[in-house]
Amino acid sequence: MAMTNAERQAKHRDKLRGEGKRQMLITLAADDWRAGYDAGARREKMASDAALRAAGIDPLSWLSGYIEGKAKEQVRGDSESQS
Repeated sequence: MAMTNAERQAKHRDKLRGEGKRQMLITLAADDWRAGYDAGARREKMASDAALRAAGIDPLSWLSGYIEGKAKEQVRGDSESQS
């Protein structure tokens, strides 16, 4: 009989633990991620952690979006230069 999804997940989790690994959950703030994404896509200078915190922005969310936006803009720029 086939394993259920929960059984497969438990098996995978046990395998990771046996290898000394842990699974982590990170939650990002969507608005802060979007602000970082937009800044990265506009190729703005990266904001400091202190400046983000002072503005009430979650630095991890913002930085994650910034990296994604910058990468997408870089790919877009590379594909335009090849045309």
